[in-house]
Amino acid sequence: MDVLVSVYPNKNTEGSLGAISNGAHVQDQHMSNDPSSSKISIPLNPILQNLSEARKLHDQLIPLAPLMLAMTAATTIWNGVLADTDVRWNYMSACLDDRTMEEIGGTSQSTNNKNNARLRPRLSSNALYMSEDPRLLDRYHDTPIVINNEVKQQLLNSGMDHRLATYYASIFARDPLVVWSKDVESDSPEDSTALFEAFQGTNYPCVRFKPPPSLRSDIGWRVEFRPMEVQLTDFDNAAFAVFIMLLSRTILHFDLNLYMPISMVDENMERAHERDAVNRQRFYFPANPLLGSKFLERELEKDSPEKLSSRSSHHGVAPNPEYRPGSVDTFEPKGSSSGSSS
Repeated sequence: MDVLVSVYPNKNTEGSLGAISNGAHVQDQHMSNDPSSSKISIPLNPILQNLSEARKLHDQLIPLAPLMLAMTAATTIWNGVLADTDVRWNYMSACLDDRTMEEIGGTSQSTNNKNNARLRPRLSSNALYMSEDPRLLDRYHDTPIVINNEVKQQLLNSGMDHRLATYYASIFARDPLVVWSKDVESDSPEDSTALFEAFQGTNYPCVRFKPPPSLRSDIGWRVEFRPMEVQLTDFDNAAFAVFIMLLSRTILHFDLNLYMPISMVDENMERAHERDAVNRQRFYFPANPLLGSKFLERELEKDSPEKLSSRSSHHGVAPNPEYRPGSVDTFEPKGSSSGSSS
């Protein structure tokens, strides 16, 4: 399965990549690539004390995911070609997209899709909040979703609350990609979440909520923050990891309210995919995280004209005195005499 990535239309782009007016593309990823490639995944279970706290942090991190994707944007070159984007999320999502045309269009006649909802890709921004926080209003779930109604009813009958049952029912709305025979034939499947992970593990939201790996495990409820892109240095990666950990502690300590409609989160996610979004886009965000309920479009960062003019000719690619502004570049080791830019 090939994915087409738009080429950056630089002034010397030519040859097979020159038909910019017709939409030039470069072929890249396919299903054999790891969907977690080039990302920073931050597990936050060390700071979580219980299930309620894990659910609350899961929800509060969802509106932050598109912002952090834009702030860490680092995927500017695909197969040696400058792309007209600098993040990878939607393209990795396309690699895992096994939906039928009916599921994409929301016209599936499945009994799990009574409201003609459009099934999201396996790798996508989050569709649901799950906390029992009274500040979570029904109107924040303003995008229809596909759930497994039979599973939801079973969970409700077993005593699970409505929001958590809906969340898990959404995971069971599609079949797993992989099931291991050793998990199916286990002597004590009730002690392990391996079969459940066959469903959960093939869905990749920006913020993942994970149960303990087994009933006997000392590991508790977990939350993973997953949208950030891997940086060029260990220092940068560590800085973002520490920042998310400190931000999560701040959210829990001050009981911040970052709830906003899911449709706004989706819109922010699309804006984060625009080239140089951190400087050029505006994002929805709660006007007052201590109170919530009002939303503004804010710029992530204000840059002076001098700072903008000092940036590279293409988002995130350091200026190279030997680079001719096309869309293809070859990179040779230091000291090589054969290297050239085209």
